[in-house]
Amino acid sequence: KVKVRLHIVLVMPRHTMDGANRINHPSVKLRSTIRDVTWEVGAAEPEEVRLNVYDLTRWRFVEAYNRRVLPLGAGVFHVGIEVFGCEYQFGFRSEGTGVTKTKPGEDSSHHFRGSINLGRTQLTKEEVGATLRELAKEWPGHQYDAVKRNCCNFAHVCAERLGVKPLPDWVDRLPRLAAEALGPLDGAVDRFVQCCS
Repeated sequence: KVKVRLHIVLVMPRHTMDGANRINHPSVKLRSTIRDVTWEVGAAEPEEVRLNVYDLTRWRFVEAYNRRVLPLGAGVFHVGIEVFGCEYQFGFRSEGTGVTKTKPGEDSSHHFRGSINLGRTQLTKEEVGATLRELAKEWPGHQYDAVKRNCCNFAHVCAERLGVKPLPDWVDRLPRLAAEALGPLDGAVDRFVQCCS
């Protein structure tokens, strides 16, 4: 941060009228102010963060389904977080991270539906990069699960770490409902596997 002393001079024209309502030559009025301000050198405006929403796959029946159920607050979607001109998504990979970086709105495996503004992050470009590298380590591709650990789960965590608004409920309503419905079965299967091993 740098302290800067600003000397502000305002020049304002002032016209005078004579008795016959004619304008005389303008005179000039000067006003001067001196102020000390603090200026953060290199500071940039906070960056906008968007949630890019896609229909899951490029299949026409998925697009048609989403068109019909979206007004009801549901659908099957793929999402990515856009910040600083790049989009970050999570998906299955047999090795390494499941986090990928693409051009915003151009995922070739899914039909782009639109973007939702999640607000502005106060993090710098370097801090966002560090945050996404941490997330890449925490989200290996082999841990992808269509119901419990998917692109929407990743986007929730990413939005939280970037300090912006959470995702709208409708984006991942179906996977959440499926997780709730299948949760008891997961527990039963885990207990069965433990019992039999």
